[in-house]
Amino acid sequence: MRTMIVKKSNSLNAFVILCMVMLLSVLLTGCQRIGGASPKTQSQSTTKQVSNNSSFKFYFGDVDQSAGIISAPVIISNSGKQDMTLVSKNFSLDIDGNRVKLLHVPGEANDFHVNMNSGDNWSNIISFYVGGRLSNADISRMKMIYTTDDGVEHVASNVSASKLNSILGNDSGDDSSSENAISSYYQNMKNYLKEQKENNSSSGGNTDSVNSLKDEFNDSKYDHLRTWMVVSYKDPSTVLIKVLNETNTDFTFNLNNLEFVDSSGEETKVASDYSSFQIDLLHGKSTTVVVPLESKLSKSNAPYQVKLLSDDNSSSDSDNDDNYFSTSATPYPIELAMNNATDYSSVFQAQPDELNDSSMQWGKGKISWSNDTLSISVSLSDVFSIKNDFTKYKLVGIERDGTKGDVESATDGAPSKVDNSQPADLKIKFSNLKNLKTYKKIYLQYGSKTLTRIK
Repeated sequence: MRTMIVKKSNSLNAFVILCMVMLLSVLLTGCQRIGGASPKTQSQSTTKQVSNNSSFKFYFGDVDQSAGIISAPVIISNSGKQDMTLVSKNFSLDIDGNRVKLLHVPGEANDFHVNMNSGDNWSNIISFYVGGRLSNADISRMKMIYTTDDGVEHVASNVSASKLNSILGNDSGDDSSSENAISSYYQNMKNYLKEQKENNSSSGGNTDSVNSLKDEFNDSKYDHLRTWMVVSYKDPSTVLIKVLNETNTDFTFNLNNLEFVDSSGEETKVASDYSSFQIDLLHGKSTTVVVPLESKLSKSNAPYQVKLLSDDNSSSDSDNDDNYFSTSATPYPIELAMNNATDYSSVFQAQPDELNDSSMQWGKGKISWSNDTLSISVSLSDVFSIKNDFTKYKLVGIERDGTKGDVESATDGAPSKVDNSQPADLKIKFSNLKNLKTYKKIYLQYGSKTLTRIK
């Protein structure tokens, strides 16, 4: 009997346990439907769900690289019902598990926030510093990622240029007529300075007749925008573009509006893969990208002029052929340098013959005939620093008829580098200057470039 009770009790216990298991299973199933999984499981589940969410589309096109920087055109589409904000710190580049963030130059503000309404597309050129040159195999394994604030990763789809332009749609093409286009900015500054000069002349120097920048453009710092470009002989079909926008106005750089004109008048434009894109130039920010050209720039065809497409069809300036104009008549013209840089750290180091005249201000030189030495000061007005090869400095005597006379090449000097933080005093040593002593005119040259008049 006791054994039977035990058997009956065991059967009852088994039944109770089975019922409890079934009930618990139902409860757990209900909990999953209502409250979600545990934090760890929820994170995995959310990642899978959101990363496949069709409302967030992320694309990038063909990459370009130079000086350790890799850039690519990107498009993000917000087809969901909710507005969203893109944050620069959330972008990353992944190669075999090694990740880098967007390019950040120390001492410069490069961050951005972009508010996207439902249905908006955002397009831009973005850059990463990878510190070297990526192989084709590296690029094929590369992932571009946007991580939302909740940790969800969206991996961009790499698409062809035609597909990217198709997605870009009506946002592509020429936008030179926009007041926020950089071409319009330089045209505005060119016209403003011209009008200022004419008003000063007609009013006898009365500055009250000239509109201030605040009155003219609603921005008292409207003239605080600088653009530099560098082409390395190592990557002659790529241009590095750096813009420092210290105005109070946001601008865009429409790459279709840019061209380089060599000494014989041949034009080179941005490669078609990039020409339909624009670069955001937010106020108070610095922007650096590398962009492919349709052909190589050559040192033998230098100097090159940088020109922008004008929206002023009535312009009759001599530099406005085919409606493109030079920025030379603006407060800070676009500067182009060509050098041998292989890394961003040396991109803005150049020799004197690689810089525009406006970048260097030379003082009054003094020749010591007894010591065969030239002492002269130089100051720099932009991001470039000078890397001197003193054997390229020359003193050139000019004959009375204007022809070149005696030439003396330097043998040594100091300092070898000049940065843009303060003026530098150069001391340039020559072997013998006695043949130049009788000349009324003496010029300082670097290579074949004339820098300044010494006497």
